Order: sequence, then C-alpha cells, then structure tokens
Amino acid sequence: MKNKSIWILILVLVFTLACGANYISDRLLELEGETNKLKAAISTAKQEMRRIDYDYLAKEVAVLEKTIWRSKELLKTKDNEDEATLLLVDITSKLKDLRPFLYESLPVETRAMWVDRVTVESFFNRDDIKRHLDLLQSININLIFIDVYNNGTSIYPSEVATYLRRIELMYDGDDLLSDFISEAHKRDMEVHPLVRIFGLHNGAEYFTNDRFHWFDKTKDNSYTLSNGFYWLNPVHPEVREYMITLLKELTQNYDIDGIHLDYIRYDTNFGYSQYTRDLFKSLFGVDPLNISSPEMENTFTVFKTQFINKFVERTYTELKAIKPDLLLSAAVSAPYTWIKLDVGQDWVNWAKNRIIHFVTPMAYRTTAREYSAVINSDIDATSGSTYLYPGLGIYLLTDGISALEQLKAAQDASVPGQALYSTTNMKQVQYKMLQEGPWSKPATPTYRDPQNSAHLILEDLAKRIDEFQSISDIDPSVASEYVHLINNLSGKVASADLRQWDNRDLRLSSEQETILLEQLLDELARLKKQVNKDSEDLKKLPDATSKRIIRDLKQVENLLMPLYFTSKPFVYTSTTLL
Repeated sequence: MKNKSIWILILVLVFTLACGANYISDRLLELEGETNKLKAAISTAKQEMRRIDYDYLAKEVAVLEKTIWRSKELLKTKDNEDEATLLLVDITSKLKDLRPFLYESLPVETRAMWVDRVTVESFFNRDDIKRHLDLLQSININLIFIDVYNNGTSIYPSEVATYLRRIELMYDGDDLLSDFISEAHKRDMEVHPLVRIFGLHNGAEYFTNDRFHWFDKTKDNSYTLSNGFYWLNPVHPEVREYMITLLKELTQNYDIDGIHLDYIRYDTNFGYSQYTRDLFKSLFGVDPLNISSPEMENTFTVFKTQFINKFVERTYTELKAIKPDLLLSAAVSAPYTWIKLDVGQDWVNWAKNRIIHFVTPMAYRTTAREYSAVINSDIDATSGSTYLYPGLGIYLLTDGISALEQLKAAQDASVPGQALYSTTNMKQVQYKMLQEGPWSKPATPTYRDPQNSAHLILEDLAKRIDEFQSISDIDPSVASEYVHLINNLSGKVASADLRQWDNRDLRLSSEQETILLEQLLDELARLKKQVNKDSEDLKKLPDATSKRIIRDLKQVENLLMPLYFTSKPFVYTSTTLL
C-alpha cells in the first residue's frame, strides 16, 4: 500500500511538471469547491438529524481550509510548486477519507451478510472461523446466511447429501457448521443456513447414477444452458422429498435460527423434463414442447410455478412444526415484476399466502439510483405483506463509497435492513468505510421482533428531534409537539398486545390485533400528514428534517404492515400472470 502511494505521488509530480502552475491552481479551485460541498453536506446532516461526529468533521474541515490557504500562498512563488502539489494530494486524500463519516449508523437495522462457499472452504480450523466472524462483527453484522449446501454437497456431516469433507473440505474440526453457529451466537449474530434448492449447478456427478431422472431439461432437450449449470426438476416428487429431508435434517440437528432458501426457482427455458411433460400432458392434453397458443403457454408457466409455491409452503409448514420460532426466508430475483414469468418464482405469492417471514430481493445494481428503483418497485409489489431486506451486490462495486451510497438509498426507501453479497467479494476498503460510517455501531435487528423495532425507532426519533432542535432550525414549539406525539405513539406500539412475529401462525387471524394495528397505522398516517403540512412552512420544519421524520415514520409503517396483513382473515391467493 505504501509503495502504491509513492508511485501515485511520483505520477502527480511528473504530471505537474508537464502542466505547470495553471493545473495546480485549477485543481485547488476544484478542491475548494469540494470542501464547500462537504461543509454544506454537514449542514444538511444536522437538518436530517444524523448522529455523526460533528466536532471531528468541523476540526477536519478547518484543517482542509488551512491547507488550501497554504497551497495558494505557496503558488505565489514558482519554486514552491512541488510542495503545493504534495498538499493537493493530502487534500484530495483527506476529502475521500472523510466521506464515510457523513453516514449515520442507525440504532435499529438488520445487517445481513452472505457467507459464500468460497469463504467456507477457506476455513481450516475454528480459529479461522473466529477471525472471520470477528471481521464481520467489526461492521456489526447481526444476521448471517452461510452457504451450507450447493453443487450437491453439504459442509456438515449429512446423512442426506454428499458430505464435502469426504471430497475436498479441509476443515480439521468435527463439524464446521456446528462450530460456526456456536461462534456466531457468541457474537450475537443469528445464523440462517443457505440451501440451494433446485440449482444443482456443478454437482451433477453426485446424481448421475440412480438419480439421473431427477435432472430438469431445457426446451432444446439439453440438461444445461451455455453456462453448463444443471438443475433439479421441481416437479419430480423424489426431488422435492430429497430437499425437504435435507432441510429437516438441518432444523433437527443444529441450533439454527432460520433457513434461507436460494435458487428456489427454475432457470430460464427449463421445465421440460420427460416427467414434467408427461404430467402436464395427462392434465391438459398437450405436450409442453408442442404448445402453440399463448393461452396454453401461460397455463404451462403457472403449472410450473405452482410446484415452487407448494414446495415453499411445505417447507414452512414442516420446519415450523419442528422448530416453532424458526424464520424462513429466501433470496429472490428482483425486481419481482421482471423475472417472475421466466423462472417460475412468484415470491409475492409466498408473502400473500403467508408462508415466508422475509425475503432478500437480489437487487444487485451498479448505481444507487438503479438500486433504489428496484427496491421501490418491490416495495410496491409486496404491498406490506412481508419484510424486504434488499441484497446489495458488493461484487459489482469497485470502491467503498458506491456501497455507502447504495446503503443510504435503501435507508431512504425506509426498508428495515439490507444484506451484502458476499464475503468473498468484500474488499478491505469496503470494510473500512463501513467501520467508519453506516455500520460503525451495533444495531437492534428487525427481522425477529418487528413490533419492538417499530417502538425503538419511534422512541429514537423523539429523542432525536429533542436532541437536534437547537441546531437544525426546528421551531421549538413544533419540536416539543412532535416529541410528545411520537412518544405517545411509541408507547402505544410497545404496549399493543400482538403475537410475536417469529412464532405466530401467519395464517391465523386476530380481530383484536387488526383493530389495534388499524388504530396505530391511522395515527401514523395522521402524523405523516401533519409533518408534510408543517414542512410547507420552512420556519416550522426544514425540508431535510421533515424528510427524515417521514422516512422514519414510513419505516415504522413498513414494520407494522406485515403484522397487520397477517392479523386479517387468510384468503388464498393463486398465482396469476402479471
């Protein structure tokens, strides 16, 4: 790293000699503008009531301004251009280093991480697990999806699947998964093992003997697309039984907190195995390969999708019977409206039929704007029926700032947390920026007890308004009124007699809960309306402040809505084409 910095300085100096004082002067003007933008961002942060280190930032801004002044003075004498150039490098570096400190670490937030198979296979002993979990703890991860089954093999001693250790896993302990769970729990992290359901990918050799008939096929009569990946057939009863048995084994034998389903779908152009074709023809009188009408094509799409739906329903029912407080979640394609027809993954149907506790839409995008658009699309699609923890694709990002911008974009969309994909793709700079910025402090997770999370967010918001009233231009009487109203609502949320999310029967209605939650949601709506009205008068409530209050209130609403949805009488929702 030090050698790299030296080379950067050398290149800067060479470039400066070629361009002369005009370049330095122009660059100084740019840096002065960036410093002024930083000062404006700090001012906005105060109005947004962000809890960041304002004293530290003020001190560093003063140093920047002094250094800029010093550079201008040096430029007055031609012999000092080299020294001025070095100061430019210092200023540029400092401005970059300060950016993470503008991002607030929220006190209530789910922070999930996918621990992928590449990372798992790098564990040679328990100390390796400890070091990795310590690293995740340094960014205050509170939920882990560890990849325990993919490519046809398990990382734990399984009686159902092929155990990876017999082939290539080099872990020297008796049971990697058991050790991982134990160490994660010591660090207050929940572990929800990730299981690849129908995406077999590179594990075909474990099924080619007596289970070859389990493979799915494409419309072109191939077992793979150009990527060479194999898929198991969701329609075949032996496949479904195999996967259910595997999931039960995990639930019965390990101290897990949840199960995370992955590749719970088809791949594009799959679903044409002989078994599937024969079954469809027996029901609808036509071989899927000979379908000639859009109507029958739609029927075939729904037919395939229903097998995925029913597998999720069976998973939910049978695993909850073993462990009532287990949480079931899934990594799903995003946005929902784009992908459902291609891969038979109607995950909004799972939410509306109350067979999933939360989903992690894989909203992997390169910019914060695109990421935000996908998230908002999925929020609209679910209509408050479940919890969304969008997946952020770290592998697409080359720096740390891009990750911070996407995290902030999702927070502004009022989702109750996010998940990062994945540990292998995390870079040192991204860990550093998360440690300094948005995940620098521990947070209460939202996935297990959303009612308490909603109460804590309201309680924090009231304290925040009182805390920032004097420095964010909020009218004192308005601030006092909001503190009172929000504290009152917080108390009502905390005392509401609601069933716990993690062990409630999601299909069992409660008229009492419906009435309570309708009252709370109505009060939230009135409060948001009042904020919007007061924001029209900037003397009462600055625009940035009102947006922050609305953001937090929407997050509370998003936490209460699935509780409200599952309090009402259950009505089965069929899969339909969009």
